[in-house]
Order: sequence, then C-alpha cells, then structure tokens
Amino acid sequence: MKRILTILFVAGLWAACSSPTNTYTVKGKVTDPAYNGETVYLINTENRNLLDSAVIAQGEFTFSGQIDTAQMALLRLQRLHSNFILEKGEILIDMNDTEAPAGTPLNNTMSEINAKSSQIQNNFRAEIEKVKSQTDLSDEEQEEILEKNFEKLKQSFDSLMNSYFQLNKDNALGTWIILNWAGILTPEKFNAVVAQAGNQVKNSKAIQQIQEKNRRIELTAPGKLFQDFKAEDKDGKEISLSDYVGKGKYTLVDFWASWCGPCRQEIPYIAKAYKDYQKKGLIVIGVAVWDKKEDHQKAVKDLNITWPQLFVPTQEATELYGISGIPHIILFGPDGTIIARDLRGKAIDEELQKIYK
Repeated sequence: MKRILTILFVAGLWAACSSPTNTYTVKGKVTDPAYNGETVYLINTENRNLLDSAVIAQGEFTFSGQIDTAQMALLRLQRLHSNFILEKGEILIDMNDTEAPAGTPLNNTMSEINAKSSQIQNNFRAEIEKVKSQTDLSDEEQEEILEKNFEKLKQSFDSLMNSYFQLNKDNALGTWIILNWAGILTPEKFNAVVAQAGNQVKNSKAIQQIQEKNRRIELTAPGKLFQDFKAEDKDGKEISLSDYVGKGKYTLVDFWASWCGPCRQEIPYIAKAYKDYQKKGLIVIGVAVWDKKEDHQKAVKDLNITWPQLFVPTQEATELYGISGIPHIILFGPDGTIIARDLRGKAIDEELQKIYK
C-alpha cells in the first residue's frame, strides 16, 4: 500500500512539475503621486469586459491570474490608458510611457512596432516643417509635396505592419497589428490580409466588425444605388433619405455632427456649393449623426446653415454606408446612384464642376 501511495505521489509531483504555467503578472507604475489611492482597471479589449481592478499604492499596482490564450487588453487609469497583450509571464507597464509594454515576447514586439511607427510619423512631421519653411513655394506646391510625402508615410507604415503581421498571423498581436493597420487599407486589401490570418484573428469580433463595415462600403461604393434610411426633419416628423435622393436631381449629402470640428470646417465649402449650384438644380442636405438634437439645432443656427437637415437618432445611417468617421460627404446622381463619396474641401466644387459645366 505504501508503495502504491509513493508511486501516486511521485507521479503527481512529476505532472505538476512538468505542466506549463499559464500565470500572468502585470506590474505597473505611475510616477504622479496624485494617482496613489486611485483605481486602475484591467479590461479585455475585444469584449470590453472588466477583468480586474487594483488600487495604486506608492506609484505601483499589480494584477495576476491565469490565461490560456493571449488576448488584447487595456489598462485604464482615469485619462491614462495603455494597450498591451495579456499573456503568460511577467508584463511591465509604465503608465507614463503607454507605447512600451515589456517583459513578454508579444509585448516586447508591440513596443518595437510602436517605436518604429513613431519614427515614421516623426519623420513626416519634420518634412511638414521643412516644407512650411520654404516660403518660395506656393500653397499648391506645398500641398503637392506634402501629399507625396504622405503617400511615402503610408507605404512605410504598410511595409512595417506587413513585416510584423507575417510573423504573427494567428495570435493576439496579429489582431492588434491589423486593427492599427486598417486605417490605410482599402476594403479589398483589408480582406486580403485577413484571409492570410489564422482562426484566432479571423474570429476576432473587432476584425469582423471592420469586415462588415467594409461590406457596407462596397455596397455603397460609387456606381451603386443609394441605401435608404429613416430620419427626422426640423419639426421632428419622420422623413427618409429617399424624399430627396433619386428624385431626378443631383444631391449632395453631408453626414456631420455639431461637436465635430472638421465637420464645421467643411460648412463653408458646402455653403458655396449650395449658393453656386442650387439654381442649377443641385439639392443639398445635411444628415446629423451621433449628435444631440438640441446641439444640432444650435449649430445650424450658429453656422447659418440654410439647406435642409435630417436628424438621425440611431446608428442606422452610418452603419448602412459604412461610415466610421465624419464629416462624410456623398454626391448622388439623379437616379440615386452614388457618384462620389468622402468628398472634402475643394474636391466638392471640382466634382460639381464636372456636372454643371
């Protein structure tokens, strides 16, 4: 009997010693003593679930637990936040340098990517200052040079992300790479990248949301017929986009919000289009999204907007058109076919000049 118990004990001890540990420890620090006693939250980036919380003491905090598969995570401390990969091992986070998680393989790689990405952006900023200092260049010449430099920036960033993605096609870092890369990828290129990925990346909720947005963009690309949605007019009565679009006239539609600075900057260009082409048959409407009705009405008055406005209290309009940022200005043809989308600034008038020669 003793022999049997001894064998079982040794076997159990061997199994315990040989089993890989899935324990993670996150050690964080923050230098500002004002944060002592404050709570820092550990959040799953994918589903926004709260995983844990800790109180800062003497500028430090610690999280620990078990994890089977590495996942994207976020530390949030009031206005400070740090993205990192929650994986087994000891992870070091400095809340004063949130771009540099360290201590484990995927986090060390994330820091490398962040550092190289920052260098690309810093080089571009230096080029901007250099071009602006060349007073002998006209505004148009400066803009042309900066556009070329911006294309180089995108190419450099694209190359950087692709090189690291090829080494992380089926882990949480691969998901993070694609999400940060997505901003410069066309829907076609995005889908091609995801097609190379493993199941963990493909099954990411965030990745699937972008794929759905891209599908909507493809359904509302130039040449496709408009997608209708319900809205409210200035008096709160129900109205539809189809009350304006597809009625035999060209229609310029501005998706905007009162709180959006870039949206406000586009208003003079839209006002010019309304003034120059209204008598020639152009219809101009604004579609207020992601806004409060009272704020929208105040902005309409403050900005002296005289063209019709539609207020959309839901996400329907932006989801239908795959819009993730505003302003977003779309030109529709007389039959409701989309002529151009994401028009900005002078491009609005340039597009209209093609029609009203």
